[in-house]
Amino acid sequence: QFGTMGGDDLGSDDEFLTAPLKADDDSSDDEASLRDDSRAESNDQTSKRSLETKEEETASTPSQKRQKREARALGDRVRDKSATEQALELTKFAGVKFHAGRIAISDNRDSPSLMKRIQGIISKKKLKKHNKKGSPLVTVVCISARRAVSVLKELAPFNVRVAKLFPKQGSIEEQATKLQSGSMAMAVCTPHRLLALLKEGSLSFSATELIVIDSFADKKRFTVASLPDTAPSLIELLNEAMGEEPKKQRPLRVALL
Repeated sequence: QFGTMGGDDLGSDDEFLTAPLKADDDSSDDEASLRDDSRAESNDQTSKRSLETKEEETASTPSQKRQKREARALGDRVRDKSATEQALELTKFAGVKFHAGRIAISDNRDSPSLMKRIQGIISKKKLKKHNKKGSPLVTVVCISARRAVSVLKELAPFNVRVAKLFPKQGSIEEQATKLQSGSMAMAVCTPHRLLALLKEGSLSFSATELIVIDSFADKKRFTVASLPDTAPSLIELLNEAMGEEPKKQRPLRVALL
């Protein structure tokens, strides 16, 4: 339908929108062609991993192992903490200073519905009144295009205009045109695409009041804040959003939902 930006988030998730999902493993033909050449290297690597594992088990304390597990599921755990604790965690994660006033805590934080959790911060009435072009009131940042599609379905009951800022929903240029064609109350995006539109200039946070970091974890317990493909871009966009004090009455806040 539309072109995509090279390297934009997860390729397999982009394909989910247009073709049957394929297995993540390499094909059997590829494995056969590489088997003879890689056997010796594989044995060496196996021995090395075995040695490293033994050393790690000896060197790592239970506390260190626990910290590694927690870091992989940052969103799941941090979202239940206080605003002050969340600010400290985000400061360490992004390398930019957060304070408690820039953290949004939902009145419906225990709801299983993402829509209800967002509604516990910003009302549906306020979303419907939003009329600023190129700057959605609420931006939801997702781990992948696949997850973004699910979030769009969850947010449908809001019945407001939502910008779809992720691959297979138009090129950067097409999405930029749509952002400037009329106001969008919300945006659902992936980090790479959001950054590209920010740098291109068609999107800004001038009227945005809430950035939602979606804490959904995939089967491997990665979140948008821990997956190597998305975490660096999330850090960069948080620096873009929080690097300067906002020149508006209501500051831009971040919510871990």
